[in-house]
Amino acid sequence: IIVFLMVFSTVVGLIRMHAEMHTRKALAARHASEWDGVIREIDEAYSYYAALDPMVTPLPWYRGVAYFSKNNTVEALKDFTEAYAIHPHHIHVLNNLGSCYERLGDHSKAIEFYSKALAISPRFEESLLNLTAVYFNIGEYKEAYQTIMKCSDSKDPRAMMFLAAVKGKLNIR
Repeated sequence: IIVFLMVFSTVVGLIRMHAEMHTRKALAARHASEWDGVIREIDEAYSYYAALDPMVTPLPWYRGVAYFSKNNTVEALKDFTEAYAIHPHHIHVLNNLGSCYERLGDHSKAIEFYSKALAISPRFEESLLNLTAVYFNIGEYKEAYQTIMKCSDSKDPRAMMFLAAVKGKLNIR
């Protein structure tokens, strides 16, 4: 039994080490916006024994970001869905699922996932901005205004732009 456990531990350790090396390469490729490199390295890294990076981000999320950045929303949605199955409370996974659904025109699913991210982290600015945009796009200007006001101290220029657009629709000065 001890020999089996030692062999098993060694094999899992080697798999994890292999995954860590390829995850590092994927992160470097992501930093350089080399999306094909991200996809290739995550494909190498991902396994049952290596599903998360050291910061507890599911590896399929990185591949999803690469596909989303390449405007392949269908493949991105598959990867974000897989990442969601691994870590259903990761706010970036939830936010990106919302973005895929919005890009595919499913506003209710987009709202659902942005709201899930905000239930975990109510001040998560990326989801607040995205949710504001969805509400604005579907003509729910009061909801858009209430959402964007949660970003009132934001330094993101999009927040001011969204606020001005929403105020314009509501005739608020």
